[in-house]
Amino acid sequence: MPSKLRPFEISRTGSAVLLGAVVLYVAGVAFGYEQLVVIAAGGLLVLVVAIGFVSVRPKVRVTREFQPSSVVAGQSAAAVMGVTNLSSLPSPTFRVADRVGNRDIELPIRVLRAGGTALVQYPLPTERRGRVGLGPLRIVRTDPFDLLRRRSPAGGLDVLWVHPRTWPLSPLPAGVIVDFEGPISETGTEGSLTFSSLREYVAGDDRRQIHWRSSARAGVLMVRRNVDANEPRATVVLDTRSSVWAGDTFEDGVEVAASAIRALAGMGHPVDLRILGERGQDPRYEGAITPSDRLAAVEVDPDATATGLYSLLQSAQEGGSLVVVTGRVDVAIEAQLTNENQRYAPIVLCCVDPARSPHWQRRSGVSVVMGRSAPAVAEAWNELFGH
Repeated sequence: MPSKLRPFEISRTGSAVLLGAVVLYVAGVAFGYEQLVVIAAGGLLVLVVAIGFVSVRPKVRVTREFQPSSVVAGQSAAAVMGVTNLSSLPSPTFRVADRVGNRDIELPIRVLRAGGTALVQYPLPTERRGRVGLGPLRIVRTDPFDLLRRRSPAGGLDVLWVHPRTWPLSPLPAGVIVDFEGPISETGTEGSLTFSSLREYVAGDDRRQIHWRSSARAGVLMVRRNVDANEPRATVVLDTRSSVWAGDTFEDGVEVAASAIRALAGMGHPVDLRILGERGQDPRYEGAITPSDRLAAVEVDPDATATGLYSLLQSAQEGGSLVVVTGRVDVAIEAQLTNENQRYAPIVLCCVDPARSPHWQRRSGVSVVMGRSAPAVAEAWNELFGH
């Protein structure tokens, strides 16, 4: 690992040359050996020449492109780096470094003619789900002896989302519908006769929906917002407590949650994903847009508790189906879900337990599907709901 000699980085070889030159110079002066002084001066001269090499920054523009911006774990993905020489003279040889996840990839760039462009392709890591940060890009100059190195920024920050794998799941039966006057959902389909809320009038709104009494009180035109209370919906909750996951089973749990979301969304249900311990300002989720993005970034939370899971269930919007994904059968969680029968139907508890073979049970209105892996849980799910 090279040590830093700002604004340069000096390698171990460079450090040895510098130290040797100093030692030889001191010994030569102390003992009167001019030859040692000459050798020391030669070493320092080599370092000065190296500084000259690395000080020349090529005048280039560096870009990175990759498609798609998200993949499923195991699928291949690659980035293409474009380097264009903006100078009227040929560029020197150099390297371009890209920070990919937690490692650096350095790509050699040969001499570029004036105005010339080089394209270099390199693979991106997709073996495991996650949020893979790309960049910053840096131009790297080294000397012929690899004594010194200089890096200069070239921009280029991106994110590759590696989504969890999914397994085919049979559709769930139609969920219970909660139909009442009052706020239903901000994501509900507008246009039905169920009143949800009032909002300020905007150009193009149906004037028949103006609520004149509220408009007079507010001083601005207010319109009624109606939603479709009969629209089916679903909630998927992922338990992230470290105490319920053994080994790598959490990865299988994430795949089960992703599979459930895919199956429910395929039925036309709007799906609300709830992750225990998820915080909006967590940098892991920066740039996450879809539930698959959030599942790509999720990790086991050592601070998550059963009380937090209960609160998460209570705060979820009632109505429709509820799928809870956890690591092992928890009697207390089952009892809590039994109490939710008036708010959701059906309720499915998915447990990824290495000690359980694929099977399912129905207990007090809760369907429990178990298996030692995500495919095993999918097998039990399909056996229960596949008819």
